[in-house]
Amino acid sequence: MALLAGLTNRRWLAAMGWLLFTGFAVYMFYDYALWLHRYGHDLDPRAAIKLETFTPPLIGYAKMANFKVLSLPGPGTVLLGLAWILGPLVLLWSGGDSGEVRGRRRSGDLAAGAPGSHGG
Repeated sequence: MALLAGLTNRRWLAAMGWLLFTGFAVYMFYDYALWLHRYGHDLDPRAAIKLETFTPPLIGYAKMANFKVLSLPGPGTVLLGLAWILGPLVLLWSGGDSGEVRGRRRSGDLAAGAPGSHGG
């Protein structure tokens, strides 16, 4: 969507893509939290080692039975987080939907004799 927004010069399309990216990230984080909860609460009662139910941490440290668990985001998650932060910053930096490229006027303005043109 970002490529399409850049090719068509539509900020609303870029904003929509960022919102979809955000919604997908929230859904996946929620799904991962549910998976971790099921992992620690759906234990086999016939297992050789009996554990109390637990939920591994999404991010951070926890002690479960005789295990110390540290869960940190990997490089891919960090890069996706940076991309998520950069999305609205680029939208704010890029300005309005005027069709102008920073520092240059549209070619139609020069042909129409806009102020600053050297047409004669």
